[in-house]
Amino acid sequence: MTEPTIIVAASDSSAASKAGADYICDGIDDQYEIQAAIDALPPARGGTVQLTEGTFKCSGNILPGSYTTLSGQGDERTTLIFTNNGLIWLKNDSIALEGFRATGSGYSGQSAHRGV
Repeated sequence: MTEPTIIVAASDSSAASKAGADYICDGIDDQYEIQAAIDALPPARGGTVQLTEGTFKCSGNILPGSYTTLSGQGDERTTLIFTNNGLIWLKNDSIALEGFRATGSGYSGQSAHRGV
């Protein structure tokens, strides 16, 4: 059985990357498109959410499900920028993160889960 892959393009990705994407981000609250792609994977077996090249601006959380791989095009080509206490929350089993850089700022101290 083939693992499903869902492609998410950044707002500043190339036209070719956007043409091949299942979801296209607008550069504002990109966590919603990334989370929608994660949620579209089969819950029992997961799959891969492939991020294109570009910058994803996330002001909230991303919650990968079990058996999910969140993959970029390399740490020099795919960047996730988190603000407003946003983070990738790893609370499920068997999650892989690969091929992207994540940075964060604007953490208020109100959350017990801080930092990227």
